[in-house]
Amino acid sequence: GGYTVAEIFAQSDDLDRKPVLVRGQVVKVTPNVMSTNWVRIMDSSSNQHLVVPTSSTAAVNDVVLVDGKLMINLDLGQGYVLPAVLQDAAVTIE
Repeated sequence: GGYTVAEIFAQSDDLDRKPVLVRGQVVKVTPNVMSTNWVRIMDSSSNQHLVVPTSSTAAVNDVVLVDGKLMINLDLGQGYVLPAVLQDAAVTIE
């Protein structure tokens, strides 16, 4: 049970600031930026990705289960806005 990436984007207004569970494949990892690892995940339901700032580590192509609070249009400052972020997320590699 959980959401697909497509469902999260389609229902983002209703899910904003609520806990969500999603499974996806890691497509990019940017380690240790602002003392955080920035993991991007996708699944076959969409060509969009979710950003997961986490202290956990994962590698590209890992399949992960992410449980976190969805934040839409998160403004990081200096004009950088992320469309969908899973904050305070627990990341489990499957």
